[in-house]
Amino acid sequence: MTEEGKKAFDDAAAKSAATRKEELDALRLEAGIDGADCDKSCQAVYADELLKWEKAVFTACEANEKSIECRESLKLKKATEAARKADGYYTKDAQARDAQDSA
Repeated sequence: MTEEGKKAFDDAAAKSAATRKEELDALRLEAGIDGADCDKSCQAVYADELLKWEKAVFTACEANEKSIECRESLKLKKATEAARKADGYYTKDAQARDAQDSA
């Protein structure tokens, strides 16, 4: 790879990483994770849920990149996080979260 090619690749990777960081920061804000009501256990639950979502998106996109779960994954996650924030999802116990997830 030429020096120009390396620079272009590095620039694209940096831009992609910055965009991803902005998206994840927006999700944290949407979920209310950084607020005073969310302690370390609350943040751990959020991190676990985020990992599950990222794995699900990866699987959906691998299966069909044109599926709604792939194309609109961030939009769907933001809506989910808004609803969870309004209901205090991350401050609930595991049983209450499971009940809400199944509902």
